[in-house]
Amino acid sequence: MGNSPDRKRIIEVFIDESMRAEPKLVLAGAIVFEDAREELDARIRELYEDISGSFYLDDARSFRKFRKAGFHATDDNAEISSQFVRLIARISGAKLFIESSDQTSRPDLSVEQTIALLEVRLVETILRKFAWAEEVRFTFERHSKLDDHYPQIVHAGKRRAHYRGEVHVVSAAKMEPPSLAIVDYALYHFARAHNPGAAEWERLRWRAFRPLVSSVRSLDAGGVPLRRGLHAEVP
Repeated sequence: MGNSPDRKRIIEVFIDESMRAEPKLVLAGAIVFEDAREELDARIRELYEDISGSFYLDDARSFRKFRKAGFHATDDNAEISSQFVRLIARISGAKLFIESSDQTSRPDLSVEQTIALLEVRLVETILRKFAWAEEVRFTFERHSKLDDHYPQIVHAGKRRAHYRGEVHVVSAAKMEPPSLAIVDYALYHFARAHNPGAAEWERLRWRAFRPLVSSVRSLDAGGVPLRRGLHAEVP
């Protein structure tokens, strides 16, 4: 989806959410593409098909889930996860945005309300950064309690950003399109790398995502510069 001067300037945004139980952390993330998303989706599907044919993984319960639903960070075993992270480490032309909260600043909100607030902040940040886009297409991962609210979330972010272009909102299952799985993996590995006592391999996995990061912000602690703050904790 290239944006040549004579074509409508469109960006695509894929949004997912996650939660870490201990210590508590609610997360929302987005990956933004200006172009070349279809090519990346094809590479992810190709990797999925390649791994699905790996007979030596047949007896693993997580492998049966993988064959049915595709890449999912909390379910994928180390073999699957390693291959997908290696693919992500070679991505270019995409930007990653993360919002988080430990719910200390807004303990009155439920988890779902916190997610919605984080997603409004994501939408606002993205629409401000890409104000030049004439159209922004948002795809959220399906959520049983939030699906009906996604249009409201996007329009709240649009109002806060004073964005004048068109917005479109849909929800989809993970791997539909495959790019949604990148956000799922990013949030999972961010939470693990920034957990007190994280193992070295967990910190190293997060490093694969760092070149994509445009912003990381906490509802409770404010903004985090790209090369400082949380990032400084991961050598």
